[in-house]
Amino acid sequence: MFGALNRAIDQALDEGMNANGRSARHVAAGVGLCGAALLLSALTGYHDKPGKALKRRLANATLDKPDLGPSEQTFSAVVPLMFLLLTFSGVRIWNAPAGPERSRTLAIWGGLQILHALSNLWPPRRKSAEVAANLAAMAGALVYAREARKVDPPAAAMIGPYASWTAMASLVSAEIWRRNRDGLDVQ
Repeated sequence: MFGALNRAIDQALDEGMNANGRSARHVAAGVGLCGAALLLSALTGYHDKPGKALKRRLANATLDKPDLGPSEQTFSAVVPLMFLLLTFSGVRIWNAPAGPERSRTLAIWGGLQILHALSNLWPPRRKSAEVAANLAAMAGALVYAREARKVDPPAAAMIGPYASWTAMASLVSAEIWRRNRDGLDVQ
């Protein structure tokens, strides 16, 4: 009974992680690399000094915002799941057969991770720069999805929620900038 269960679990992991024919060491390295990138990106968001963060929150609270943006609770619930999907997508690409398309796709995935880390370490002070950062993330997500589809279609499908979220974030940021551009850029 346990033999069949173990085989079913192994098969599910192999298919879910796109790890067919890959050594446990290769899969573990991919999970470690992607997990480290996710952790680094998350930790960079916690560098802010409390006074600066409070000043930024107070300034943002006074802005004229559209009603289409998510609530803080929704944002807090959705963002970790999106980054988890982005990470899992990276693991699937890592486990795909080696080749130039896989390498290019991994480089784009790494670029998205670097963009997140930089945006967290040095958040844009100007709303116009925030719009640009959101548009860059959306463009990167779309390029990554296109390239990932060539390597592993399920990995490309996993990026859909992230691409949609960045599109919405770009729209909300642009609308906030449009409504408040006269007195907006808070330091």
